[in-house]
Amino acid sequence: MKNFLTPEEQQELRQRHQVENNRRTADRIKAVLMSNDGWSFREISKMLLLVEETISKHVSEYRNRKKLGIKTGGSQGKLTPSQTKELDEYLEEHTYARASEICEYVEKKYGITYTVQGITCWLQNHGFLYKKLHPKPSEDDPEKQKESAEIYQNLQAVRPPMATKISNGWMKEKAKIS
Repeated sequence: MKNFLTPEEQQELRQRHQVENNRRTADRIKAVLMSNDGWSFREISKMLLLVEETISKHVSEYRNRKKLGIKTGGSQGKLTPSQTKELDEYLEEHTYARASEICEYVEKKYGITYTVQGITCWLQNHGFLYKKLHPKPSEDDPEKQKESAEIYQNLQAVRPPMATKISNGWMKEKAKIS
């Protein structure tokens, strides 16, 4: 596939390569330029230490769509805007420790299947972070203490744990968990 670039495109790609900070994008540019100069995909893959199929894909994507960046652009969301809003609000109120649990919830609630990676991307795109919860001392409320003491008296046969177990969970970034 020799000489598919105009001289202007070649010059533009060379200039972009000089200022490109992302190594993967720079490799894409080199693959396109080398292919234009008549190098085979095998020769380019040996020179750039990449798989031959990857070189073929890079050149094809540039020729068909002028794509040089590494971002895929994502896909259309599976949830409707109203479902997205509803799930967002639900997850602000309910903390899940694992993304797989959220996948199960979404499938039960909406009948939509997500992979763990897919729901993780959804969560991150909607401002959720996977954070460690921090313990917070209980409030000094005499009524609640009295109620807890009564419940404890009824459960004397059962030994409650001595320490609260703190775990991780998905929560909105803006939420302050203390």
